[in-house]
Amino acid sequence: MTTSSVLVLGDLCLDTVVTGRLPRTWHGLMPREEPVFHVPIEERVGGSAFNFARHAAAVGMPPLIAGCVGSDPAGHAVILALEEAGFPHWIERISAAPTARSLVAFDASGTRLLMTTERSANDLLSADFVRSSVLPQARPCLVWLSGHCLRDRTAPRWTAVAEIIGQAREQGARVILDIVPHDFYRLFPGFDDLRSAIGPVDGVVAELDSLRRWLCVGGPGGPPGPEALTATASAALDLVPFVLTRYHDGTKYRQFAAARTGFRATQTRTIPDSGDLVGYGDFLASLAVRDYLEHLRTTAVRIGRADR
Repeated sequence: MTTSSVLVLGDLCLDTVVTGRLPRTWHGLMPREEPVFHVPIEERVGGSAFNFARHAAAVGMPPLIAGCVGSDPAGHAVILALEEAGFPHWIERISAAPTARSLVAFDASGTRLLMTTERSANDLLSADFVRSSVLPQARPCLVWLSGHCLRDRTAPRWTAVAEIIGQAREQGARVILDIVPHDFYRLFPGFDDLRSAIGPVDGVVAELDSLRRWLCVGGPGGPPGPEALTATASAALDLVPFVLTRYHDGTKYRQFAAARTGFRATQTRTIPDSGDLVGYGDFLASLAVRDYLEHLRTTAVRIGRADR
C-alpha cells in the first residue's frame, strides 16, 4: 500500500528545451524574417505531470504519477527519469502510439512557445491498467489533475482518469484542477459543464487570462495587476473552495491563492533574466498548494481542540 500527498495526472513528454531566453520577442519577429539563434538546447523529461511532480517533491509533497508512454526510446527515458527521481509511478507502455514529444522555448519577455505531438500515448492510458495497477495501491490526499487529461472525451484516458478521481474522492482526497490548455474554456464553456462531466472539484489553478475567459469576468488581455488577481479569485471562490491564479509581466510572476476557509497567500517572484523557466509556474503553484494543505491541517487541529 502506497501513501502519498499528491497523485499527479497529466502529460508525460520528452522535451527539447531551449534553456535560455531568446534575444527577441515572438511579436518582434518580422513576418518574412528567417531568424537563426545560437542557443543552448537539451533534451529532458517533462510534460504537465513530471514538471509539477518535481516541484511538489522539492517543497515536501511527495508525488505519485500515473500515465502512459510508448514502447520507444522516449518512453524508456521517461520511465528512467521517474526511477532516478524516486517518484512512485504506474506507467502503462503501449506500441499503438508514440511517447509525446515537445519543443519548448521562451522569448525575451518570458513568453513560452510550445509545440507538442498531436496524438501520443498520453491519451491512451487505459481503464484496465488503472483498475489493475493504480487503484489498488494509490492512497493520495490530493489529486493534481491537469486539464490536458480532459481534452478528448473519446480517448481512453477520459475513463481512466474518471475512475481515479472517483476513487480518490471516496477516500477523502481533494481534487485540484490545473486549467490547461489555455483554451480550456472551449472544452468546458463554464463551471457547470465541467461539474456535469467529471463531478465537483475542490480547487482550480490557472493563469489569470485563462481564468478570466472561463469565468467570463473580463476578457483576456485586460490590464493585469494585484486587483485583477484578487477580483478574479473572489469570483472563482463562488464556485470552488480553493483558487490560485497568477500572471507575469516579463519581469515578475505575481500569484494569489485563496480559500473559503480564510486562507490567503501572495507570491511575487522576479523571473530570472536567463536560465531555465520550464515549470516555473508549477514551482509557485506547489508552494501555495503545500501551504494551503498545511492551513487545512492546522485548522482541523484547532477545531478538534475546541471541540474537546
